Amino acid sequence: MLKQYREFSMFVRCTIETHEKAGIRPSKIYQSFVAAAGSLVNVNHHRQSTLFGCVLMKNEDIQSFKWLFEC
Repeated sequence: MLKQYREFSMFVRCTIETHEKAGIRPSKIYQSFVAAAGSLVNVNHHRQSTLFGCVLMKNEDIQSFKWLFEC
């Protein structure tokens, strides 16, 4: 996640606050957003399933990104 994309929209903030007040765990809140977005599986223009990956990065510097994309 790049720093410039870490801000949430007002809708997302309100949804998170509402779920937290209801006592819903953060993992369940995240899963609700994944389900609403259609979850990390999609299809390409050949109608083949495509699964996108993700990574957790400790350091967000140029060397880390170079390493990530080379792997």
